[in-house]
Amino acid sequence: MADFLHSFVNITLRWQATSVAQVAKKWSICFQILLRPELDAAQIHLPNTLNDAAFFATFLSVGERSAIFASRSEVLAHYNPADRIYFFYLHTGQEIARIEFPSWCYEQGKVDFIHAAIFDDLKKGGGYPMTLVEAHEQATIKPSDQEEFYRLLQQICSAKGYALNYSAKSLSKRISKL
Repeated sequence: MADFLHSFVNITLRWQATSVAQVAKKWSICFQILLRPELDAAQIHLPNTLNDAAFFATFLSVGERSAIFASRSEVLAHYNPADRIYFFYLHTGQEIARIEFPSWCYEQGKVDFIHAAIFDDLKKGGGYPMTLVEAHEQATIKPSDQEEFYRLLQQICSAKGYALNYSAKSLSKRISKL
């Protein structure tokens, strides 16, 4: 049995899986075959839609996170190896979120802090990160601010002798607000 497990682990290390769920799916098939030798892989049916979120939803309780994984995204091949991205999955209470962070956070032992801070932020925001709510409010330009900007722009252009023209689309948007 030990020889089988050793061979099994060596084989699974060579799998080219793009997600945790794919590895889990393959492990599940292997263990079903191991535990029920009368079955072969063709007789074992797993859902085709198994993804990382669905996989971790069965194991994580609200507020818990998964182990840490290194991203294997193809875009990272264009970056310095020191700029690796790590991630974990977090059960937010409403969904399984993938939380990504730079390698230096992992190397400096900041992962537990990231986990706690994000989950606390989610609780404060009622399931949506409060910092993102506040950032959206800060980044949104109020209609009164837009009108003030256009008024100042018109004033500057007039003083310099420039004609300020609006596109039909822009005019229709400005008129519909009035």
